[in-house]
Amino acid sequence: REAASLLRAESSPASRAEGLRRVADCYYRARDHKAALATYDLLVRAHGDAPQAEGAAYERGKLAMELGARKEALRHFRYFLRRHPDSMLASEASFRVCRLLYDGGQHRESLECITHLRRAYPDSGRVGESHMLEATIKRVALHDCAGAIAAYDAYLSTPGAELERQAREWREWCAAELRE
Repeated sequence: REAASLLRAESSPASRAEGLRRVADCYYRARDHKAALATYDLLVRAHGDAPQAEGAAYERGKLAMELGARKEALRHFRYFLRRHPDSMLASEASFRVCRLLYDGGQHRESLECITHLRRAYPDSGRVGESHMLEATIKRVALHDCAGAIAAYDAYLSTPGAELERQAREWREWCAAELRE
């Protein structure tokens, strides 16, 4: 009801933007991701300069990923990064772009994205994970074990590396490949 009252034609643009955000959030909590995505999209298109548009622009990418729409998610995250490069969510959006590029078989573009992520957001928690993604690309897609080992070493030097065991195992696998 409160969201509906915010959406009335006589409401201010800021109130309508807030109403759309609340409606989209309700759809999301109800797991109606298509409706949530459509509502966030409407918020961004109709109220792109409202404070709520930043979060809505990011959520569009997340929802598109959840719906399996990789190209749409990529488009939404890139839009978000163009509009909100200094957002607290920017490093997360950037990492998701890198991952989506990898998932789409765009390995070189993903590596370029990783380089950009590290330069643009050097203090991000996603930098460590970017080393694992880089190692995976180099080991699996490019068959570059020497490059993968360097990336695994960079990951292992990251404080709190959650995938330490896997990184060490794959590093050793690559080292054995190079010895053969």
